Amino acid sequence: IRTLGFDAPSLKPDLIASTRFHRLLRRGRSYGEPITPEEALAGKQGETGLHFISLGASIGRQFEFVQGAWLASAKFAGLASESDPLLGNRLPGPDGSATDQFSMPQVNGPDQKLCGLPAFVTVRGGAYFFLPSLRALRYLVQVPGASSVRTMELNLNSNESRPVPPANSGNRLLDVIADSGLFLLQMQRRVDPWMRPLFNATLRGAAERLVQWLINLQRRNEGLKIAEERMQPGEEEYLQSIIDTFRQQMSGLWKPGGYERGGNTKTHGIVRAEFIVHDHLPENLRRGIFAVKRSYPAWVRFSGPGPYVTPDIDDVGFMSISVKLMDVPGPKLMEEEKFTQDMFGVSTATFVTPDTRANAHLQAWSVKNASIFHFVNFKRPHVLDLIMQELYIKTQSSPLEAPYFSCVPYLMGEGQAMQYSFWPKYGKKTPIPRLPLRPPDDYLRNAMIATLAERDVEIDVRVQLQTDPFRMPIENAAVIWPERLSPRVSVATIHILKQKFDTPEQMAFARKLKFNPWHCIAEHRPLGNQSRARQRMYYELSQFRQQKNQVPHYEPDGSETFP
Repeated sequence: IRTLGFDAPSLKPDLIASTRFHRLLRRGRSYGEPITPEEALAGKQGETGLHFISLGASIGRQFEFVQGAWLASAKFAGLASESDPLLGNRLPGPDGSATDQFSMPQVNGPDQKLCGLPAFVTVRGGAYFFLPSLRALRYLVQVPGASSVRTMELNLNSNESRPVPPANSGNRLLDVIADSGLFLLQMQRRVDPWMRPLFNATLRGAAERLVQWLINLQRRNEGLKIAEERMQPGEEEYLQSIIDTFRQQMSGLWKPGGYERGGNTKTHGIVRAEFIVHDHLPENLRRGIFAVKRSYPAWVRFSGPGPYVTPDIDDVGFMSISVKLMDVPGPKLMEEEKFTQDMFGVSTATFVTPDTRANAHLQAWSVKNASIFHFVNFKRPHVLDLIMQELYIKTQSSPLEAPYFSCVPYLMGEGQAMQYSFWPKYGKKTPIPRLPLRPPDDYLRNAMIATLAERDVEIDVRVQLQTDPFRMPIENAAVIWPERLSPRVSVATIHILKQKFDTPEQMAFARKLKFNPWHCIAEHRPLGNQSRARQRMYYELSQFRQQKNQVPHYEPDGSETFP
């Protein structure tokens, strides 16, 4: 400041403000073999130097201004025939003298001059690279009426929370209804923790029984036996539609290298665990992985809904769990993994759609960001399915504190069908921070981090056998299997050790894994049309995701370690 002839207290605010226009984010990166000052004075030369890299909002008033008006100008601050002593050029001055001198102001007496300065910098080349600004990226993500491909194609960090893009149904009125419905749901999330306990205690049970009665009233008895499946009309057609819409949606959401799953998209965390089978199980439950008391190493992924990665408070209130057991003996139904058994659960007691036909319809609306019209429409309404989901979705407190349900059946050895569920053993709930204001975007992950930094976590695994082929259907995932017909029996415990899991390397590991219910032994073959669809759908979509990310298939064995 004194070099410019000003005292700091006398600087005007507008002069200080003007300097902000010329600020740069800059870094230097050296290359080549270093040369000492003594070697340089001795005339040694070589391919050595510095890559100067800067990031700015304006080429003209930042990089070019700093270079031209400050560093290379021979008239900067009235110092004629002088340029910056380190970075400036050595060129003839306006009076014919060379810009090889530099004045050093003195407190008392005339300026001291350094003369004959050599050129310290020789420019070999340069280039300008253009990036969209953060403001432009946010604008592009939220452009009303933009296609689903365009709205999200510029996402950079695939597991970083961002708002859901607006509806794009092609009908302005429908878009307004869909966006308004999402807004009301997000507002509900902020008051739900105060309303939900009373509702669950007084009304949920009765509402669930009424809705289930109405669903069963619409169904016809197909006369199936225990554990018997029956192909549904058009399964392959609906499956292909589901795969196609997921691919379209995923291609619009993610960039190569950052592709996430089409569903159960946001990773809250992936943790190391043990799956411990209980001793003294009833004889009819000692099948497959439950045949003998033993422990399996496991990776457990907790996730949020898809297809978007949103702030936790703005999602629909749904979570999922994926469990990959390792060291499981016996041949598998999918040969791509030799030693694993995958298990799945969601935090709603019924699946979002009863069958693949409805699932294809839901995905067609989901790609338009208007899923509400799958449930509420005149041609193919699914209002009862919506009510069942609403009875269970809520403002979650922690992925470690919710029950999860398989919703679809599996074999329990030959001639038996089961559904399984996961129940947290620790009853205390983590407070949701900052409600009714906005909690942190990843407060669910933060809750996991805090819990596992303090203690172990145990989750009870329960199995429910099919005893009534109609009331406990194989081909309809919207029907709850009544506990009065078949109780849930505890068969195993998932023991999650106290641990740190939120390193970037371990979070990225979740993207590397493939989960598929057909990674299993024959004794636990998935049953029903949605499970049949999952075999090819999960396989093709995971292949699509990993090809886009250039990540080869990887089967874990439990020995993985992370920084």
